[in-house]
Amino acid sequence: QDLFRALYAMMASEHNDNYLGATRIIHVLAAHDEAMRARVVAFPGMLERIMSVALLPNLEIRQRAVQSMSFLAQNEQGVAHMWENGLEEAILALLEDSDVTVTTHTVMTMANAACSTEGARRLYTMDVISKVCLIGSRPEISLQHLAYGVLANLAVPPENHRGL
Repeated sequence: QDLFRALYAMMASEHNDNYLGATRIIHVLAAHDEAMRARVVAFPGMLERIMSVALLPNLEIRQRAVQSMSFLAQNEQGVAHMWENGLEEAILALLEDSDVTVTTHTVMTMANAACSTEGARRLYTMDVISKVCLIGSRPEISLQHLAYGVLANLAVPPENHRGL
């Protein structure tokens, strides 16, 4: 818990270098270990801070924060908590970013968020299909694969079929 208290304190400060340091650590922890993802998700206020930092103007901080979000969205409780705390607004804002790292991890967040039927329904109602298709037509193979992963997850609930 000491590590997470320190990370949260860094995320609650007013200094970009603290945001960057904290999001780097969270990204590393969340990328490789479900137990760590669960611990990050369980720490009160941490996901909300990560999501708010992801919308800051500093590109490097945005990149690290959205990378963290994309891995934390693999955790069922994490993605549910993100939906409750403005994931829709964050996704819509981050999809407008021109940086390929931000775009990649935003689409990865969407793919992970849409793994459940409920998540697919929620994402479908956001009217992002045309944006996902545009991303899928970009030359970067990794973006194509992620975009098609989102579309595949959106196709699971039968009621989404007509809109696809």
